[in-house]
Amino acid sequence: MSAAKKGRPCFDMIYFFYGEDTFSLNAELKKIKDEFAKKHGQAAVEILQPFEAESDDDFLNRLRQAFQAQGLFSEKKLVMVRDFLSAAEDFPKSQEYLLESLERIGSQIETILVQTLAFDRRRKIFKTLLQIASRAQEFEVPVGAGLSSWIKKYLQTHGFSLDEAALSELGGRFGEEYDLWQIVSELEKLMLYCAAEKHISQASVRRTVSVNLNYDVFALTNALAEGKDKEAIAVLDHLMEEGGAQKSQAIQIIGALSSQLHSFLAVKNLTGNPEEKAEALGWKPGRVWINEKLAKKFATPKLKQLLFDLKQIDLRAKTSDEPIQLLLTLFIQKASPVST
Repeated sequence: MSAAKKGRPCFDMIYFFYGEDTFSLNAELKKIKDEFAKKHGQAAVEILQPFEAESDDDFLNRLRQAFQAQGLFSEKKLVMVRDFLSAAEDFPKSQEYLLESLERIGSQIETILVQTLAFDRRRKIFKTLLQIASRAQEFEVPVGAGLSSWIKKYLQTHGFSLDEAALSELGGRFGEEYDLWQIVSELEKLMLYCAAEKHISQASVRRTVSVNLNYDVFALTNALAEGKDKEAIAVLDHLMEEGGAQKSQAIQIIGALSSQLHSFLAVKNLTGNPEEKAEALGWKPGRVWINEKLAKKFATPKLKQLLFDLKQIDLRAKTSDEPIQLLLTLFIQKASPVST
């Protein structure tokens, strides 16, 4: 969607990107950052995100430094603020400063507000950003015919074709809960398997594409919510076997787990009935109901600690050769919920 034209004026060089399609969103971010860095240098790009235990004053100081300090060797600066809307309630002074800064920002600073975590769309900051951003865009995961077109286009850009039976088989394996990262991972495996003929058949899909990761991750988090550690560990073992015990599979599991726990936190932080919460989050009421049911098993501080632990495991997975499956097993064992 584009920036609104009523109420406030739009400001140049302010981008607001949000939504669950982090694959397409990150691709757009990379393009903007690369183009900017090519002209002004990588040092002119600054990325900010509020930490879990950071105070409002500390983050406010970081915002001030970002918007007021100019680079020594660059005339322009690109400031990216990630996932602030979901934390804005805990950072009131930072929110006020950010909105004021955006409305008086000079042409020497480009700003990108990026939001991939669930947030309350009824809040003032969301409505204001829609009005003042020169480009506001929601990145939604394609579904139905849109997903089919996306898959065809992706394969075509890599020189591959597929028949309708293969496309239908793919859709059945992805289910209703998926993201483009998982789909691309499966398409990469398919292209490697069909590299000789450059054509993907239904049989090749059945041989190479596993059932949607999110189904099993939901079963894992459901077992966690019920305090069934052994069952959750069994699901984890199955997931790792499906991915050939690869580090990339573990990273996908961590990402899916984190996304699920963020969903729990989002519904706990909202008031109202499922329909009102669904409208605020941009979800279907059924998704709100399911997440609420599981989220009630966890206290809010426990969810925040689990998300912090997952973030640390993700970092270790990407920067070391530690046994990630063991780390995830230990995470499950200490993740017993505390009733609210």
